[in-house]
Amino acid sequence: QSLGVLYGCNTLGGMAGALLSEMLLIDVFGIRGTGVVAMLASCVAAVSAVSLVLWAGPAEPSSRPAASPVAFSIRSWRLLGAAFLSGAILLALEVVWFRFMALFAVGTSLNFALMLSVVLAGIGIGSVIASRWLCGPSFCRLESAVALLSGALLICTYVSFSSPTWGLEFLIQSEAGLVLARSLRLMFFVSILSGVLFTVIGKALHDELASDTRAAGYLTLANTSGAMIGALLSGFLLLPVLGMELSFFTLALAYAVVAMLTASRSASGQQVIRRLVLGCTGGLFGLSLVLFVFRPMHTEIFPHVLRSNHELGYQTMAIRESPTETIFYLQRSHWGQPDSHVLQTNSHNMSATHVQARAYMKFFVYLPVALHPSPRRALLISYGVGSTARALTDTHSLEHIDIVDISRDILELNRIVYPRSRDYPLADPRVDVHVEDGRFFLQTTTESYDLITAEPPPPKAAGVGSLYSREYFQLIHDRLNVGGMTTYWLPMTEVEESESRAIMRAFTEVFSESSLWMGSGTEWILFGVRGPAKAVSAQEFARQWNDPVVGRELRGLGFESPAQLGAHFLADGDELRRLTQDQLPLVDDFPHRLAPRFPVQTIEREYARLIDPESSRRRFAQSAHIRRLWPEQVRTDSLALFPARQQIHDIFAGLRAVGPDQTTLARVHWVLTQTDLENLVLWILGTDADELRAVRRFNGQNYFLVQQRLGDAALAERKYELAVRHFTRAHRQQRGVASYRLIYALCLTQQKTEAEALAREVIAGRAAHPDGPRTLNFLEDTFDLHFR
Repeated sequence: QSLGVLYGCNTLGGMAGALLSEMLLIDVFGIRGTGVVAMLASCVAAVSAVSLVLWAGPAEPSSRPAASPVAFSIRSWRLLGAAFLSGAILLALEVVWFRFMALFAVGTSLNFALMLSVVLAGIGIGSVIASRWLCGPSFCRLESAVALLSGALLICTYVSFSSPTWGLEFLIQSEAGLVLARSLRLMFFVSILSGVLFTVIGKALHDELASDTRAAGYLTLANTSGAMIGALLSGFLLLPVLGMELSFFTLALAYAVVAMLTASRSASGQQVIRRLVLGCTGGLFGLSLVLFVFRPMHTEIFPHVLRSNHELGYQTMAIRESPTETIFYLQRSHWGQPDSHVLQTNSHNMSATHVQARAYMKFFVYLPVALHPSPRRALLISYGVGSTARALTDTHSLEHIDIVDISRDILELNRIVYPRSRDYPLADPRVDVHVEDGRFFLQTTTESYDLITAEPPPPKAAGVGSLYSREYFQLIHDRLNVGGMTTYWLPMTEVEESESRAIMRAFTEVFSESSLWMGSGTEWILFGVRGPAKAVSAQEFARQWNDPVVGRELRGLGFESPAQLGAHFLADGDELRRLTQDQLPLVDDFPHRLAPRFPVQTIEREYARLIDPESSRRRFAQSAHIRRLWPEQVRTDSLALFPARQQIHDIFAGLRAVGPDQTTLARVHWVLTQTDLENLVLWILGTDADELRAVRRFNGQNYFLVQQRLGDAALAERKYELAVRHFTRAHRQQRGVASYRLIYALCLTQQKTEAEALAREVIAGRAAHPDGPRTLNFLEDTFDLHFR
């Protein structure tokens, strides 16, 4: 009874410590301060223990003989084996549970603390229950029954989780509340039985050894040693080899081994009760094993996790349960060819290869290579889907490239994206791959670089905040050569405005020569130079556009001229320092300046001011940072391209353009008449260069949508007569969008009579379009048509 209460109180204290540190102490005192609080708490415990001894007075002399060496019976060894195995099972389960839960919520430090608290609370409550009700002298042996019930409950909780919205969880609005509810459902009851099992095994061992302290000491040694081994085996053997589902099944079977190790004879009066209890729990255990095989992970859990991507047309190509995460690779095909890939780890889309994603991932490289006179050595931290790495290997001036990623499996699975070795970035002879932590690499390498870039996981994921702290940016700074440059991902949808300012403050405190850029939509990029820096010539700046491989990709991603790179400017370091002057920087000691929860809003006041094209243009024109780095002619040319940026941002950010006249064709008309941009026209029309390449290879040129897309391409290229021909073919086959675009193309080619006739046909109802009336109004007003 004392052991159960002691173990229960200690474990419940552990739960309180986990929650208190995560939800209060780290916020107030930081990491080091929380360590000091823990030290002081230990001192209070020590003083309390000494005070209790002094208060109790001197112990009376014991009449018992001196302790003699313990002779372990076979039964004692079996009980210690059961304690070892039960500890191993629970800690292995904790690793598997946490990996499983990561499929349903991003693994923030708060979510992990909540999951841990549920496990500790269950163990503590189970220990107290066992000490109070199950360990009396007249109670029959229950160790085997508790072990079998644990195995049955483990399987039942997993099987029932195939419906993650089971119960009342749909009423819970916050992510933390949902994580807590799901953790209680999955882990709590098995954890309670684990606490019960520890205590009843302790009672049985005490009965064998007839020594309180020795029974408690040996029991704790065996159980804790097993826990250590179980955690290691689960992370490095069970998950990578068996996966989560078979790990659950294997650990459930291991509880049957615990039941066999603890089997014993009860007093004759308890035999019937014991057999009845064992029969019931054994039957439940056997039934759970039968139920298990009908609810496989790959047919229910994974499809639920991947549902949002499947709804977008992506198909699962590969699933791998690695030591560090569960990896999903998905592929979408269009026009009979692979269109794009998505890398999802656990519950989060980490990276993708569509145009919007490639635009900012390759911007990491295109910007510094344009501004650096002769980059020779580069470092990439975090690999993703390889887009940034491919931009590096396409840069011929680079002589050596180091790529660092913590997951060997992510690197290997990337061959799905690059099946040909000549395209696979890691097959480039200039590349050295390092499978390790990026921060550790920076701390230990002696190399220096002209370019360091990174595409880390979302900053709110547990531990990733240390890849956005001032100390980390200082490591990058120190590994750069003089004049070396760094680019860093700043995802504005992942952080609150105050948190983005904390990251900016940390970055600008390290890099005096710095600026902020819009990669694509809400994916922003921090840029820093280890000064002093000087401007390159206009010819050096434009060399990437003259490269046949890089130039084609640049134009396909919307960077159609060197000057357009400048139109992505948001603010320089001076402006960022003004913006963040009242914000504390993100530092290692205070990681919760990135709160462990995801933002509820993304577009805020300061964000809107930064993306405003006219304000950005003014800051670009006045920036001393830009004048120091940019060729004068390119800087001047860039100023004319800022007005189109709002449309680019809205498309990539998934926002609707604002204004009563902002129909699709109205936006297209503005771009065609006010700029020479082609890709922006395609994006507004719902296509891009990738799709058009597939369309032109498609074996079905008479299909109306093929003709419509070819017409879109002709519009973007300002080949209006060709656009009329394509839209006419599409219109003949199917009335709809192509009809309105044909009217527009006819107007552009001065065929007003034909345009008015077609408009009358549309009004008669032969060509439906959801935005039809507004589009017709735009055409009527813009081209002075008369068709009503």
